[in-house]
Amino acid sequence: MPSNMFGEIKISYDSKVGKVICDPMDIVLYHDHVAGPNAVRWAVGEAPPKATRMLIAWESGCPFSRFGSERSTSFATLLGTGLARESGVFKYSIIFTDDGGDIVGGIDPLIIDEPRP
Repeated sequence: MPSNMFGEIKISYDSKVGKVICDPMDIVLYHDHVAGPNAVRWAVGEAPPKATRMLIAWESGCPFSRFGSERSTSFATLLGTGLARESGVFKYSIIFTDDGGDIVGGIDPLIIDEPRP
């Protein structure tokens, strides 16, 4: 398997409409292609007001065997590596919570895993 080649997902908060934004909303990963990407970097630019935590909740299985982080802004940049090599569409939610655990924002993007382009 090729080394980690990250596709970046930029997460921000649009205060004008009060919504969390993901760019890109859906990302395609390639588990058998040397040019990748085969890993994900979730980078938070701006979070919803009062948000103190970001969670990733997988709906029906996770395509990664390892997670890590890089310190960047007030939120750590999360890394998903060790792609499971299972073709399919992986639905998940990015959820922001406050100190009390209440949800203050979120969005539901996709990861699509394919062998090669």
